Amino acid sequence: MRERPRLAPPRAVRARGPREGGAQDVATRAAVVLALAALVGVTLMLLSPALAHAAPVPPTDPVAPTPVPTPTQSEGVTVEINGVNGSPSASVLTLLGITLLSVAPAVLLMMSSFTKIFVVLAMTRNALS
Repeated sequence: MRERPRLAPPRAVRARGPREGGAQDVATRAAVVLALAALVGVTLMLLSPALAHAAPVPPTDPVAPTPVPTPTQSEGVTVEINGVNGSPSASVLTLLGITLLSVAPAVLLMMSSFTKIFVVLAMTRNALS
C-alpha cells in the first residue's frame, strides 16, 4: 500500500485589524462617500420638481414697434468704406487684398500669350499623333 503524502502544518492566522498605513483606504472611502453624495443629489433633483426647475415668471406685455422713418428725396443708400480717420478700414483692405490675390493669376494668364501658345501646341500635338 501506498503511503499518503504528508501535509504541511497549518500556518498561524493573524487576526485582521485596521490596516497600517491606510492612506489608500482613506482615499477609497472618500471616493465612495463622494459618489454616494452625488447620487443622492441627483436623485433629489430628479424626484423633486421644486429643486430641478426654476420658479415661474409672469409674462410681460409686448412693446409696440417703433415707426420706420421714411427717407426723403435728398437721402439715399450710401456705403462708406472709410474708417474713423478717413482711410479704408482694416477689414476692407483685407478683403481687397484677398480678392486681388485670388484674381491676379487668372488675369495674368488671360493677358499673356501663354494661353495662346498652350492651345496651339495642344492642337499641333493632336494633329501630329
